Amino acid sequence: MVAKRGREFYAEGSEVDWPKASQWTLQVMRPQFEGSKIVRKEIGYAIRWFIYEDKNPVFWGYLLAYDRVVFR
Repeated sequence: MVAKRGREFYAEGSEVDWPKASQWTLQVMRPQFEGSKIVRKEIGYAIRWFIYEDKNPVFWGYLLAYDRVVFR
C-alpha cells in the first residue's frame, strides 16, 4: 500500500501454500518477495495502524476481486 504522502506498507503472509501456486506465480512473482513473513492477524493490525491517521481512507487497485474479499 502507498499513502497519498508517500508512506508505504508491505507485508507477506506466512500462510502461503506455494505448492498450490501456478507456474507463472512461482516464476514471476515469488522471486520478488522479500522473505519476511507475517501471520494474517498481525497483517490486519499493521494495516489498521498504517491507515490510522486517515479518517476516510480510499483503496484503489487493479483486478482486486479476490484481494478485496481477503482484505475485508
